[in-house]
Amino acid sequence: MYRKTIAGWIGALALSMCLLLPVAQAAEPAKPDAVPQTLAQPWLRAPSDLPPHPQPRIGKLANGMTYVIFRSPAPRNTAALRLIIRAGSMEERDDQRGLAHFVEHMAFNGSKNIPEGELTKILARHGFRFGSDANAFTTYDNTAYVLDLPNTDNETVDTAFFILRETASNLTFAPDAIDRERGVILGEERVRASPASRLSDSVSAIAFKGQRFAERRPIGLPEIIRTAPPKALTDYYRTWYRPERATLIIVGDILPAEIEQRIQDRFGDWAGEGPAPAEVDIGTYTPKGTAAHIFTDPNLAEDITLRWSRPVVDIPDTLEARRVGMAKALAVGVFNDRLARRARAADSPFFSASLSYTNNRLTANATTLGFKPKPGKTREALIEVVRLYHQFVRFGVTDEELDRLIASRDLGFRNAVAADKTRQHTALMSEIVSAINDRRVYMSATQLLDMWEQVKPSFTKVTVDAQIAFISSGDGPLVVRSIEARDAVDEAALVAAYTAAQALPVEPFVAVAAKPWPYTEFGTPGKVVKTEVFKEWNYTQYTFANGLKLNLKPVRYQSNRVTVGVRLAGGRMLFSPHDKVSLLPAMMFNLAAGGLGQLSFEEMNKSLNGHTYSIKYALGEDDATLTGTTTTSDFPLQMQVLMAYYSDPGYRPETFDNLKTGFAATTRQMKSNPSTMLAMGSLSYMTSDDPRLVFPTPEAFAQVTSAQVKAQIERTLRNVPIEITIVGDITPEAALDAVGRTFGALPPLPDNYKVARDADRISLPKDRNARIVTHQGRADQAVSYLAFPTTDLYANLRDTRGIDLLARVYANRLRDEVRENQGATYGVSVSSFMSPRFKGYGYISVTTTVRPERDEDFYKTALAIAADLRNRPVTQDELDRARLPELERVEQSERTTNHWFALLPGFSANPQKQAFNRDVAGQYKAVTVEDLQRLAKTYLVENRVLRIKVVPETPSTQ
Repeated sequence: MYRKTIAGWIGALALSMCLLLPVAQAAEPAKPDAVPQTLAQPWLRAPSDLPPHPQPRIGKLANGMTYVIFRSPAPRNTAALRLIIRAGSMEERDDQRGLAHFVEHMAFNGSKNIPEGELTKILARHGFRFGSDANAFTTYDNTAYVLDLPNTDNETVDTAFFILRETASNLTFAPDAIDRERGVILGEERVRASPASRLSDSVSAIAFKGQRFAERRPIGLPEIIRTAPPKALTDYYRTWYRPERATLIIVGDILPAEIEQRIQDRFGDWAGEGPAPAEVDIGTYTPKGTAAHIFTDPNLAEDITLRWSRPVVDIPDTLEARRVGMAKALAVGVFNDRLARRARAADSPFFSASLSYTNNRLTANATTLGFKPKPGKTREALIEVVRLYHQFVRFGVTDEELDRLIASRDLGFRNAVAADKTRQHTALMSEIVSAINDRRVYMSATQLLDMWEQVKPSFTKVTVDAQIAFISSGDGPLVVRSIEARDAVDEAALVAAYTAAQALPVEPFVAVAAKPWPYTEFGTPGKVVKTEVFKEWNYTQYTFANGLKLNLKPVRYQSNRVTVGVRLAGGRMLFSPHDKVSLLPAMMFNLAAGGLGQLSFEEMNKSLNGHTYSIKYALGEDDATLTGTTTTSDFPLQMQVLMAYYSDPGYRPETFDNLKTGFAATTRQMKSNPSTMLAMGSLSYMTSDDPRLVFPTPEAFAQVTSAQVKAQIERTLRNVPIEITIVGDITPEAALDAVGRTFGALPPLPDNYKVARDADRISLPKDRNARIVTHQGRADQAVSYLAFPTTDLYANLRDTRGIDLLARVYANRLRDEVRENQGATYGVSVSSFMSPRFKGYGYISVTTTVRPERDEDFYKTALAIAADLRNRPVTQDELDRARLPELERVEQSERTTNHWFALLPGFSANPQKQAFNRDVAGQYKAVTVEDLQRLAKTYLVENRVLRIKVVPETPSTQ
């Protein structure tokens, strides 16, 4: 379950431009086999001279199952657990295409000791949130089962191991459960179907013709999903789910010796059925020569890729292999820097471009050069990108470029060591899983730094250029153009333009020297005139002479990491809805890319190479923010960067021109995605079409000028109170000094701002007729959305927590009915949003993806469940299953930087916010089943429902 806010809708749009049951025990648990010293990490295919990470306890049971145990203290009392089966869609027979993924789904639909429908309840009773803490996924070559343990008490750990042991060999595959799940998986196929996925399938069919990869997309074939007999699923399961193909990984605040014994006790009796299967023949890449392919879809923005392919390079993971790989990465990094600079130039014929080098053992070793032409600039963009690539291949890198990139890589390795002691479980887990999947040696941050120091002297222009010669070789290119409709630039024209570009004369690249960083002095440093310690929340607020406020909370949840935010009060409150002007262009504008008055974005990056900093601007309900994340040592520089963007933003016109030029194409892409269209439609509908939040049409956006966007952003920066929040690995002395020298040096700041006419008013629509939103995606795709108006966040704290839990109970009942009983959809989300700013504004929303003809059925089901909640009391078990995961989330979140960074801005002056965040667990614990029924009767009322239907422009004929 997630909370969808107005800001969340905007963010989505911007991104678009288990009750423990008894199990029979093995009579004698298997003992771990000794692992040869040269293969201390059993997934390696050959010995390596690289040192393995010394901390993980790695072993192999007598049945062949590998396990990895990694003790990590942060976050405390939690752990991440994964069961990886070395089998995915590549292992499917022709009549099983999609069944690897189907089997994964069936892991949640009944096993020998867990009846169908009980698993999610078991999980919730132990504090797991289904979907985030408990999930699974299938790839081409692996199936992974994911459990993130909310605590590491004995019962929770035993339950997690019990569930995974059931998954390993005890799934039941009841025919009726299989039939219900067909609709769920077909629903997932609908959700994932998009122009981009069809393009990917089309290219794979050409690029990897004759290889298994081209015919084994994990989602599979709808016809097989609809008709596959149970035996086809059990055949796959019994064949490939075997202990010798399994790796169990646990990372967390655990005792390795105890965990190792539990693994032996729980998994020692697992045995594969019959002889082990032979590895499938995945095929080898075969040359296809230079060719072109055009893929059309009315909702695709133009994109071109050139791909040179070679057979997979299959060599052991050794120091020399890593050195060669790093040299290739340096070469690619240099060229990508060149492409980025060229893309941001005012006369660039392309929006963006990038080069990648991959060695995918399932397909090929490949170099891919991709770019997005500006409208009407296809030939020009192709010629320019190929010319730049030809220049790169012929003359290689420059010493200046190489030195700069080596310094950047050096910083990355050193920062990783500094942050290593507080790495999160999930991040460590991702690294271990990646090493296993890639058959690489898993090394510590310190070992990686040592390796880097060992090979770094070898990186010269000569050695890096030698790798350019390799990555620029190979079969091809295969030139692929995706576009909304065919035009004069056909396949022949693409090849001709590529050939012509190759023949163009090129000169050596001339690197431009870095300019000095000019933003170091901002006036007389400010002095602190007031210090207030908030002991209850363990942070300090400082007030500077100019009125600036600083909230400081030094913590080491993540070592060597500091997050800082500059809150500029006002935000959308400075703009009246009566002006009838959308703020979305300003919200989409990339202030950072616009650079500074004295430096372009590229010049700034070059000037500050070797340092860690970031910058982001966001425009919110009642504030605008400038945020950045840095290291402890680079904190003073981070403050300079933030101050520079506050005092002297560049607003370069070409940055806005690129946004404006690409808007029509971005909008066209968005129209193919029903969920994105829901985000666009909801944003305006759920605010009664507030002009500030209406998504502009391409025609309206074309009329917006860079000066207008600049004026809107400037209004949010000037003559408003400023409050800075710093959370992380920082001392008070360092924080006060850097803030005093930057924002503390500003002239006196106002202590308030003027709210524009009716800017602080927002309301839900009074019209109860369904809002119809159309999309241009597949004709069998639709989204159903309904919302029950509630109230604001601070109206009544007991009710606020109760409404949140009511939404969770509603979600559980609705999911059980629509997904588990009916098999009608892939997923249902129910969320509660209550505004902290707008009095009386809040709602419980329900969203799902369905076939268009099932929209009314879902709507009636959702209303029926709401009526059931009004009329049938919530059971104590239902309440507990909704509440416990939330209590676990609260406890965990309070030990994170992000929690405090979001909490502290505006906190000291807001008693309601303080009350809301005081003893949150106690507030949730106070909610009773009687409260939930009362709230259901108050708010889950049918005649107040708001509804959005996202339907295809072209109705389905099926």
